[in-house]
Amino acid sequence: MAAAYTDMDDTLSVEDLVKDKPRFQGEVSCFMDKGPCTQQYMSYKKHLLEVVSDGCRECNARERHMFRVFLKGLRDNLPAEYKAFRDKYDPDNKHFDAAAAAVQNY
Repeated sequence: MAAAYTDMDDTLSVEDLVKDKPRFQGEVSCFMDKGPCTQQYMSYKKHLLEVVSDGCRECNARERHMFRVFLKGLRDNLPAEYKAFRDKYDPDNKHFDAAAAAVQNY
């Protein structure tokens, strides 16, 4: 069983976030060091390198679901930012596809 990230708020409705394009872009800007971060988004951001590199191994089911919906929303709605996100959090392109595959059923 996954340990989960106890400092992350996993009650966020990521589906609603993805639908709210200005708010979603704000979160992405935070993750990309291009905009301010709320405390909530900062708690997600500090785990992103680990989540990508270990395939969300420490995530609970809800966190895996949130990561899957976030990635899909990013890929579908902000393709340039999706590529930049991949490049930032997996510069050697070794882990991202495996991390996305690890959460695809959540």
